[in-house]
Amino acid sequence: MPIASGKRPLIGFSLYDPFTAEMVRDIDEVDFIVIGDSLGMVFKRGSVRDTRLGDSLYHLRAVLSVIRDKPIYVDLPIGTYEEPGRAVENSRRVVEEGGYGVVVEGYWPRTWDALARAGIPYIVHLGYTPKYMDRPRVVRGDEGAKLLEMAREAEYRGAEMVKLELVETGIAGRIAEELEIPVIGVGAGPNVDGHILVIYDFLGLYPGFTPKFVKRYVDLIEIGRKGVESLVRDILTGRYPGPEESY
Repeated sequence: MPIASGKRPLIGFSLYDPFTAEMVRDIDEVDFIVIGDSLGMVFKRGSVRDTRLGDSLYHLRAVLSVIRDKPIYVDLPIGTYEEPGRAVENSRRVVEEGGYGVVVEGYWPRTWDALARAGIPYIVHLGYTPKYMDRPRVVRGDEGAKLLEMAREAEYRGAEMVKLELVETGIAGRIAEELEIPVIGVGAGPNVDGHILVIYDFLGLYPGFTPKFVKRYVDLIEIGRKGVESLVRDILTGRYPGPEESY
């Protein structure tokens, strides 16, 4: 577990490249990193189902080239963990590549048990599970009882943390109160133990995707576009390269 739950909110980011890794490397309050399967959306412009384990391991190595002092989890892609033996085999590949642990999306108790027996740290992702659902939906009302039951079982079977995605604030808060392990959220309100966020959404690097839980803090694409336009103008007008950039 990155830090003890309850002292302050846990903060984790999904990121997949050395450039965003540089942005967070020296921020002590960033506790952990996830190589999320959302890289299939951000880099392939497809869906989470387009991510392959080879993709995840490649991006793990890229992030490890910058970050060595924070736990890095790999979100196991669809088809790589539903069978327990395969889950352990693929998770060991993650650890051999330098990852700390894995994320398992959905309700797979036999896989949880196998990972626990193998000594591989894992996060269980519950609530909205985009690998298996075609459209986003928020867990509300009476659905909360079943979600709490699954979260309790994940804790019992050895999960290091539970991640809740698109869960009504009251339900997420109750689950965080009931569990001893940290409950982290994305689109799960403020009453959880911490947050795991796709960094590209918050930096304006994934335009056109603005769910309710995203708050954009900067538009890096627009900043970069303006910089490129200035460079092009300088080349066309002969201002670049100038004496300062010449040998």
